[in-house]
Amino acid sequence: MAVERLAAAELRSTNAQLEMLLREALTRRGVRLPAPGEEA
Repeated sequence: MAVERLAAAELRSTNAQLEMLLREALTRRGVRLPAPGEEA
């Protein structure tokens, strides 16, 4: 799976890689999310 290869290349878990990709996509659309570990 492509996401698994990306995650391995960047030393992230697959779940962390998916979260990063989703956050990037939402940011490009103007959606602001709290940083990981911050309360919503």
